[in-house]
Amino acid sequence: MKIIKYMHIRIILILLISLPLTTLCKSDTDNYTDVDRNIDRAVEEGDYETIWKLSKDPDPEIRIRAMNGFMELGTEKSRSKIVDMLFDIDPTVRAHSAELLEKIGWKPKTDFVAVQYYIAKRDWKKVVSYQESAIDHIATRLKKDTDPQIRKEAAEALGEIPSETTYNILNEAYRHDKDPQVRLTAYQSMRKIQKVMTEELVKDRDNKGIDSRYILVGILILMAILTTLIFILPMIRKRGETG
Repeated sequence: MKIIKYMHIRIILILLISLPLTTLCKSDTDNYTDVDRNIDRAVEEGDYETIWKLSKDPDPEIRIRAMNGFMELGTEKSRSKIVDMLFDIDPTVRAHSAELLEKIGWKPKTDFVAVQYYIAKRDWKKVVSYQESAIDHIATRLKKDTDPQIRKEAAEALGEIPSETTYNILNEAYRHDKDPQVRLTAYQSMRKIQKVMTEELVKDRDNKGIDSRYILVGILILMAILTTLIFILPMIRKRGETG
């Protein structure tokens, strides 16, 4: 009897635990369904404000659905909002924004937006091509991005823009980032920058050495010419006069 009693208690506990989880899952699904209905209605009525409010929701999935609503509205104002969402804190939202913009053939008009667009696409080669203009954007992703993989990629990208500024940014990540892979990548990029900057210093020193040798040769030639003018020419003149 005791065994049966305990089995009943276990079954009741399992049901009590699983019931809230099931309810929660249904609640999320119902919530997204309601969001989609609100967006569809807003698109039909041309209601920009409703979609704009949803684009500010803390849930990244709702912000993505709001972007789809902006896309369906198809106005200049709604498309500019999709551009704004390239700067979203969540990488999936940024990526979806870039994907939608690519579909409509959108092109960035400024370096500031272009760098963020390529960061959203995770096209780091393009990002690095903007050099100094890209540093602040990459640094923001390295410091604040929630995805450690993106922070790691940002650390790699900074290693391709060797400067004292990028070295210091990487040093901060190396000392403070919580993810060991990010710290390792930051360290490797710092070493890469050190190597490049050292090679440049050696090259500058060698060039200066070459320049100084050329100057010395020039001085010697000038001295030879002056010696000729001062001593040899008068001697030639005297010989001419005596002859």
